[in-house]
Amino acid sequence: MMSFSLGEVSPCPLMSNFLKKLNWKIIMMPESDPIKEFAHKVIPHTIFTKIQNLLDDCRVNSKRTDEPLCALIEGDTRVGKTIAMQTYCANLPPEVLSEHTRIPVFYTRIPESATPMSLVGKILRSLNDPYPDTGSKTVKTSRLERLLKGCETQLIILDEFQHFIDGKRHRTMEKTADWLKVLIDETKIPIVLVGMPGSSIILDLHPQLNSRFFTRMEFPPFPWKTTLDKKAFRSLLKEMADALPYPNKPILSEEELAYRFHRATGGKIGHVKKLIVRAMLIMENQKTNALTVEHFQQAYAEKYGNGENPFLMKTAMLKSFKLPVLEDEEQIKIKITKAKPS
Repeated sequence: MMSFSLGEVSPCPLMSNFLKKLNWKIIMMPESDPIKEFAHKVIPHTIFTKIQNLLDDCRVNSKRTDEPLCALIEGDTRVGKTIAMQTYCANLPPEVLSEHTRIPVFYTRIPESATPMSLVGKILRSLNDPYPDTGSKTVKTSRLERLLKGCETQLIILDEFQHFIDGKRHRTMEKTADWLKVLIDETKIPIVLVGMPGSSIILDLHPQLNSRFFTRMEFPPFPWKTTLDKKAFRSLLKEMADALPYPNKPILSEEELAYRFHRATGGKIGHVKKLIVRAMLIMENQKTNALTVEHFQQAYAEKYGNGENPFLMKTAMLKSFKLPVLEDEEQIKIKITKAKPS
């Protein structure tokens, strides 16, 4: 049976009859959706807090230095980089004033296969420039500089920086580096670049730009090596369990279950949360009232297929288990590797 969600809208009788003929099931979403609330809940942790402090340092202390304090943050997919950026932006939202809109922090995600020309157009469009696609790169960049100053922007965050990497075409990446340097020099606004490990190759191609990004920070997955590592990951799982909207909360931080979670997710907080959310949906569909290991088994199998499952394996076999690499992650890593000088 096929199904779809109508949100909070009540379907009219004609629509209901039509759907019945198609053998479709109407799923009415509750006004308050606990699964959605959990999926959007931010779970702070040590690296997350360090990132928030770094962004604040760049934004606030750039006013006290002779040149903007720029930074590069590198981390694998699903470690929580984007959530950290968006959380910081949410705490400093745009403010509509009588004559203009103040945008303390400007955040955007760089589209795939981006060029400075395409990115500046995207930023102009988001800042409501009437002619975002008109003019040369130089002309459009000049308009962008005026708009950012007019919006009293104090920090620019460019996420998915690895999308500027273009295989062996170093000249294209050098042009990107030139454009970033000009933008920093002309606006005097600090820029924080966020991307996959290896994104720094663009900065390495331009010594002057490289020197402006004095601060580099890694956003790694949670490791599972030392006692402190295990304690940190188990603490994260406890925070997630406490955030679950159920009276009977699973003890996710129990050491063996926590180890299974780590093997199943590589210690990446984004994968952990997606796995839990999928298990919640399975639990809801089965009309049970508590999350169990069986729900996590099914959630993992839905994502990776019916091969080895860390929620089913014997404990002694977990150490040798290798998490499958998703195709999109692999493609990004291959692209970065190809771009490195031989």
